[in-house]
Amino acid sequence: PPLPPPRGWQAAAGGPPRPRGRGRGQGRWRQTARGGIDGTQSVLGRALLRGPLVHFQKAPDYLQDNPFIRTGYRVDQTWKEVALSVFQLHNETMNIWSHGLGCIWFIWVALQDYSVSSREMVQDPVVWWPMRTYHWGAVFCLGASAFCHSALSVSRQVCKAVCILDYFGVAVMILTSYFPAVYYTFMCRPMLLTFYLGSVSLIATLVVVCASRPWFMHTGAGPIRAVLFSAFGLTGAMPLTHAVLYHRNSPGIWQPLRTEIVMGACYLSGVTCYATKWPELWWPGKFDIVGSSHQLFHLGVFFGALFHLKAAYQILEWRYGVEADYGVCSPGL
Repeated sequence: PPLPPPRGWQAAAGGPPRPRGRGRGQGRWRQTARGGIDGTQSVLGRALLRGPLVHFQKAPDYLQDNPFIRTGYRVDQTWKEVALSVFQLHNETMNIWSHGLGCIWFIWVALQDYSVSSREMVQDPVVWWPMRTYHWGAVFCLGASAFCHSALSVSRQVCKAVCILDYFGVAVMILTSYFPAVYYTFMCRPMLLTFYLGSVSLIATLVVVCASRPWFMHTGAGPIRAVLFSAFGLTGAMPLTHAVLYHRNSPGIWQPLRTEIVMGACYLSGVTCYATKWPELWWPGKFDIVGSSHQLFHLGVFFGALFHLKAAYQILEWRYGVEADYGVCSPGL
C-alpha cells in the first residue's frame, strides 16, 4: 500500500497548513459554538448563533490575527446579525461582555453622588473634573472595545474603522487616568501640573497618530501594539515617583501608591498574555471560546482600571484631608 503523506505536506506543497491538535481535548460544551474546517456546525451551535461559524483557515485574512484560535469565527455578518451575535456564543463573546459590562459599571460609578469624608472641614469647593474625566475616559475605552469586538465580522472596511476606534479608546483611557493622580498631587504647583498633563497629552496624540497607520493594524503587529501602549502607560511612573518623593513625609500618600502597584500588576499580566498569546500558544484550539489571551488581557484592563479608580479616590481623600490642610495650598503642598 502507498505510504501516507508526511506531516505538514500541505504547507510544503504551498497549500494551507494542517492545524495541529484540532479537536483534541475539547469537551462536549466546546462543540456548541465551534465551526469545523468545512464550516459545519452542531445543532446547538446553530441555535446559539444564527449563521455559520468557520475555522481559522476559512476566515478572511483580516480576522486571522491569532492562528492558535482555531474555531468560532463570524464572517460577513449584517449589522442585525452583529447585534444578535452579542447574545450568542462565539470566540468574541467573552471579549464583548468583559468590557461591555465594565463600561456599564463605570457609567454607574460616574453617575453616583460621591463626597469626601472630610467635607465639613473643606473650605474651598472640591474639584471634581479630574475624577469625572477619568470616569468617562474609561467608559469610552471599554465601550469602544466592546463595540469593536462586536463589529469585526462585518467587512474589512468596518474592521479597520472599529480597530482604530479601539486603539483611540485605549489612548483616551491611559491619558485620562493621569488627570486625577497628577492634578490632586500637584494641584498647588501649577507649573508641574501643566508640564505633566501637557506632556502626557502630547504623547497621547503621537500614539493616536501611530495607531491610525496601516502597519499598526497589521495582523502580526500585536506585540508592537502591546509595547507602544505599555510604554505610554509607563510614562506615568515619572509623575508618580515625583509625587511620592515630593510628599514622602505624608503617610497618606503611600496608600494610593500600593494600590497603583496592584493596578500595574493587573495591566502587566494582561499585556503579557496578549503579547505572547498565552495560553492558546501552548494548547492551540482549547481556548477558542473561553480563556484566550485576549480575554485575559481584557480582564487585566478592567481590573487595572478598577484599582486605578480606587487609587484616585484615595488621592482625592488625601488631598482634601487633614494631611493636606483640607485642600488649602499651604507651603510644602
